[in-house]
Amino acid sequence: MMWKENASTVKIAAELGISQCTVYTELKRGRCVRAGGDVELDKNFRPAYSAERGQTVYQMNLRNRGRRPKRGVEQKGADGVILSISVDTFNSKICGTYAAASRAA
Repeated sequence: MMWKENASTVKIAAELGISQCTVYTELKRGRCVRAGGDVELDKNFRPAYSAERGQTVYQMNLRNRGRRPKRGVEQKGADGVILSISVDTFNSKICGTYAAASRAA
């Protein structure tokens, strides 16, 4: 509603107590697009926003993302091999490799 009343993203973020990046992300999700791919504009000549479309896109993104694996739990890979990844071991290996590479440069 605030977007239709020509409020800026900074004002919307301050009013809702969220970051400006979150407002931009939601506006992008709810952007109305015509059949030809053109962005539909509102009365203020800004991209039109639809809360219904934003919710639909959000739900589709959740569904497409899939279930995230739990940390430190054994997972069965595509080939049936059981994988066990410890987050601490993984992070130390990556950070150690990064640190060694930065020292060599």
